[in-house]
Amino acid sequence: MFLRKIIFLAFLIIVVSYALYTARGVLFAPGLTIFSPKDGEHVAGTEVNFSGKTIPKNQVWVDGALVESDEKGFFLGSLFFHPGYNEMGIRVQNRFGKETRKILKFVVE
Repeated sequence: MFLRKIIFLAFLIIVVSYALYTARGVLFAPGLTIFSPKDGEHVAGTEVNFSGKTIPKNQVWVDGALVESDEKGFFLGSLFFHPGYNEMGIRVQNRFGKETRKILKFVVE
């Protein structure tokens, strides 16, 4: 009888873990990693290249412009900024409406 309870609990834990894993897009905001520019970086030239990674097929906006990500989730592009202190807003949203936002602060020289 004790062994049956242990087997049932192990099965229940596996089923709940799998359900949480498959529902992670609904439950959690998407990940967002920015490769460049780094926060606080000094950038030479007014054209600033940006790149990053998120979950594939998520929508990415950089300063309000929609940027396409590839099948592995990588995205890149460039924007023009005025010399001096600048901020760049990056937002990623999955198909369930969950989103992650980051604001990068950098100096254009």
